[in-house]
Amino acid sequence: MAVNIDTVYQRVLAISNKEQRGYITPLEFNLMANQAQLDIFNQYFYDLGQFKRQPKYDLEYSDSVALIEQKMSIFELFNQTPLSMSINVAKLDSSENGTGIVDGVVSNSASVILDATTGSVLSGMTVTGSGVSSGVKINTVALNTPTGHTTLTLSSASSIANNETLTFKYDNAKMYQLGNVYYNASGVDYQIEEITKKQLIQYKLSPLTVPTAKRPVFIRKTDSGSKIEIYPSTITSGVSYNYIKKPIDVEWAYNSASGLNNASDTINFELHSSEETALVIKILALAGIIIKDPSLYQISSQEEIKNIQQEKA
Repeated sequence: MAVNIDTVYQRVLAISNKEQRGYITPLEFNLMANQAQLDIFNQYFYDLGQFKRQPKYDLEYSDSVALIEQKMSIFELFNQTPLSMSINVAKLDSSENGTGIVDGVVSNSASVILDATTGSVLSGMTVTGSGVSSGVKINTVALNTPTGHTTLTLSSASSIANNETLTFKYDNAKMYQLGNVYYNASGVDYQIEEITKKQLIQYKLSPLTVPTAKRPVFIRKTDSGSKIEIYPSTITSGVSYNYIKKPIDVEWAYNSASGLNNASDTINFELHSSEETALVIKILALAGIIIKDPSLYQISSQEEIKNIQQEKA
């Protein structure tokens, strides 16, 4: 279960005592909230490595490694297919802007589904443009997004006229950490080993280590962090991979007239529900810097240090 951003926002405002210390604007809160979420997310990787080096105990509800892996599982994607294969080069993810043509009138209540691989429309309107492979989000109102599909954001009016040219932004589940890569041949998955360019040269020089279909390798393309080059070069299909995605940017949206939370446009934290307290503490520490209140920063930092010491004792 995700963490409700409105709950965190209300607690931050209440604890910071906005009447005396200064008001935290929604824009400032959103910036701090995203920073706090990334800080907590990044710490998972260091904590997992540290806990795995410690002696393991059979504890049903307080196994540190199991708890971290449970929190990270929210962001894990398995058996993903590359967006494209050009000979032996696989494109794993994409994040780019572009333009497209909309054929048909689409309102905020419309439901549009695009094929994840080809970008063709399964239902709803017709969108043309390179790299379109997702469900659609219009005016920040999330529409039908099938499992495994990413989100395509269109900058648009409340309705879209026929053949109107739109600028859209690809909001993909961005790859944060690449996991294992596999090559499937005759129903058997062979793990593709990651090596460096220097190692590839050395591998090719020896008949004992030269890459084969049953012992494939890959290197990362230096011109793009989202592409890998697979050897032997005869591997042009059957590739899959696992990865950990980056958390989506959160947003506490509000109604400009009432100033209250606008739930339909709000994007909640993707973090595990147990991270609610940690989020409040981290945001309060950042708020102390923004509103120039050293005491708020110090209290929040001390509370965070105490929690870390308890977790790693």
